[in-house]
Amino acid sequence: MFIRSRRQQKILIQFVFLCFLLAFLFFVLGTLLEAQSQGGFKMGWGFLSEMAGFPVSESLFVTSDPEDTYGQALFVGIINTVKIAVTAIFFASCLGLFWALCRYFFSPRFSALLFFKIQIIRGVPLLLHLLLWYSLFIFVFPEVENSWSLWSIYINNRGVYFPLLDMSGWQFPEFIFNGRNISGGGHLSPEFFAMLAAIGFYAAA
Repeated sequence: MFIRSRRQQKILIQFVFLCFLLAFLFFVLGTLLEAQSQGGFKMGWGFLSEMAGFPVSESLFVTSDPEDTYGQALFVGIINTVKIAVTAIFFASCLGLFWALCRYFFSPRFSALLFFKIQIIRGVPLLLHLLLWYSLFIFVFPEVENSWSLWSIYINNRGVYFPLLDMSGWQFPEFIFNGRNISGGGHLSPEFFAMLAAIGFYAAA
């Protein structure tokens, strides 16, 4: 009888919580409708066809301009999300496999050290990982004038510039403004590498 009563109490608490939640949602909806009627606000998806007025700083396969619509900017954001997700999954899988093989084949002392390092990575919040890798990229990597170069690939604190193949052929990065900037080719920003490293190391651990 006691267990049955406790079960009924839980059901009653859940029902009351659901009622409060529905009442809150109806209150918010009523407030929005009232604000719409008084202020002339428009609700719906029509804003997606309006001009965004800002470019997305990083895009893959597609260009982003201030004249693009909110819908196009949202599409670029979705592409960027898929890009970082796919690359982070691949990087984390390779790194996790490498760590597992190292723990299996190397000495027990090295395995214990690697296990301790993994536990430290797991104990640090992901946001701190992002800040750490971003700060490392910004403050450790050289300025544009002193970029590290490997063939036609340039690495500096603004990201990585590399040759890119498009409809008109290969586009190579070139120094402009007396070497203070790089134009042309492909570009991956420090934010991308910070997210890739942070998510990759955190997920691999």
